[in-house]
Amino acid sequence: MGLLPLAAIPVLIAAAAVRVLPGVLPLLVLFPFAEGAWFGLSMWLWRVPKRQIWLYAFAAGFLLWDGPQPEAPPVRWSQVTDVSDVWADAYNISAEDTRPMLVAYRLRCADGQTITISRSLRNVLDPNPEVRQLLQRVAAPSADGRIPGLPTIDEIITTYARRLGPPAA
Repeated sequence: MGLLPLAAIPVLIAAAAVRVLPGVLPLLVLFPFAEGAWFGLSMWLWRVPKRQIWLYAFAAGFLLWDGPQPEAPPVRWSQVTDVSDVWADAYNISAEDTRPMLVAYRLRCADGQTITISRSLRNVLDPNPEVRQLLQRVAAPSADGRIPGLPTIDEIITTYARRLGPPAA
């Protein structure tokens, strides 16, 4: 679609050679600029919007909102019956090999629903979680290992989902 105007070049060259239309030669000079603008516009219009996934975690449950989905039902932590790890092979550049890496958590609910929560989700209120983790390691003896901050996905799953068993019958 973006390269569609290129089909008009032979017609414009033939029209300029025969001198059918008087303004064809200046049109040929401006054609690369018009084609570039057309290509850029068509790429912008056909782009895939970036997917936005939001996880809202509360003490009583969580809400996983996935972009175009208008409403996601909240899930109580007491509804989570099983938590399993999702592993994937990841390439390690420094070691030049592929190793399994924990990439997500799969939560099974009492109603049969399966929800996958990616570890790549970041807390938008914590601008630089790597610095907080570095400070926690450096200040471990003096600060008792805890620097105030916002929880990571691992901490949320460990605190809420892993400690809960199946709901009471």
